[in-house]
Amino acid sequence: KPYRIVVQDGNQGGAEKLRIENFDLESIELKENQVLIDIHSSGINFIDTYHRSGLYKNVLNIGKEGAGIVLKIGSKVDNYAEGDKVCWFSIQGSYATHIVTTNDNIGLMKIPESLFKQYDNDEDVFDIGGSIGIQALTAHYLCRSLYPVNNQTSVLIHAGAGGTGGLLIQICKKILKSPLVITTVSTEAKKKIALEYGADKVILYKEENFVEKVMEYTKNNKVNVVF
Repeated sequence: KPYRIVVQDGNQGGAEKLRIENFDLESIELKENQVLIDIHSSGINFIDTYHRSGLYKNVLNIGKEGAGIVLKIGSKVDNYAEGDKVCWFSIQGSYATHIVTTNDNIGLMKIPESLFKQYDNDEDVFDIGGSIGIQALTAHYLCRSLYPVNNQTSVLIHAGAGGTGGLLIQICKKILKSPLVITTVSTEAKKKIALEYGADKVILYKEENFVEKVMEYTKNNKVNVVF
């Protein structure tokens, strides 16, 4: 039966406070500008814990990122069709089997069909679409808009084994061709991950002074930008 995962007002807290709330799919009446989506994958982000705990007030439906298939559209929706495969990063309540949003939601987008051709299982693509939006767009904004990185830009990226940090390494190194990508991580296991992403130098910040190491790696020239 269709369900959503929620917390109750005044009873927020840890994961044990989450509740499953069933609803009747057939009773949903779409407005003319709305779309109903069958969710295949729900993204999990740290901000969800703020909503769950009550730190952010008046948010009881958990999750805001996911991917799925458009099940039904409103009468005036012309940019999406039933059967479209979509992902999003801005629909609150995405810990659910189904979700409703408007067709002008800027965080909703179609998943390129070319991506599905690269995988044998469509669910793998939905998992990517449901988990990458917030992190990938953050990384893209940082290195393309906030400080445009190019093939002459040296960068320092903190938390290089994390979601946003790992994507930043890959974009800066493999797409923007940065000549020097330095990153910081906390453990040897994370260092291995950061190196696989393409980092040139990885600093174990719990064991090494990252300022001193950056100066060493840049021959005292510093980096152009720190993310």
